[in-house]
Amino acid sequence: MADKPFPETEPEIDAALHLIAERLVEFGPTLGIPPADVARAAANAANYTYLRQAALQVKTERQAFTDYKNAMMEGPMDAAPLPAPVFASINLPEADTPGIVPWTRNLAQRIKVSPAYNEFYGEQFDFITDEPTKPQRETVTPVLTGDALEAGEVVLKFRKFGMTSIHLYRRVKGTIEWESMGVFTTSPIRFTPPSENGGPVQWEFRCRLLDKDEAVGHFCPPITVTTTP
Repeated sequence: MADKPFPETEPEIDAALHLIAERLVEFGPTLGIPPADVARAAANAANYTYLRQAALQVKTERQAFTDYKNAMMEGPMDAAPLPAPVFASINLPEADTPGIVPWTRNLAQRIKVSPAYNEFYGEQFDFITDEPTKPQRETVTPVLTGDALEAGEVVLKFRKFGMTSIHLYRRVKGTIEWESMGVFTTSPIRFTPPSENGGPVQWEFRCRLLDKDEAVGHFCPPITVTTTP
């Protein structure tokens, strides 16, 4: 079994925080985690989820303020006054303890070095994964997944099965030619593809593994991601 890296995207971190908090209620005493840290893990999970949701609300309110400001500064003089936007206040559900992510990374390391820690706890906390055997160069095929994020951003994740890197390609769904996006060595990849008029676009992505700059194996099946403006 091999250790998983700590999650990097907000949805994955959110899920990890809640899983760790939940498992600590049951396993914290055995692993030597003090009750205060068990309580802080639960508070961190609640606050992180709240902050993610608050960020979406702030984004909406920012646009409302921009519209109001533009109307007041540059709008027609005879236009009816717009109602001033009202902004929600930030009220964390738990005590505000900064550094949620680095603190949880440190907590995960403390769990792993506990004398009681073993493969069972690694699986319970989702800290470990099966270590794959390196496939044959002639037949190896990468695994590629993707999700649409806010403001047209896309995140792609890949497994390279012990190879050096991937060569990533994209095209608008329904077109023929693939466009190279370059070579990548680490996952995930976050970027904002172009969009006409700011609307949603269906993009197809595929990749092939490289071993020391030499293409090996097969292309992965294309995946489709629809951007969210």
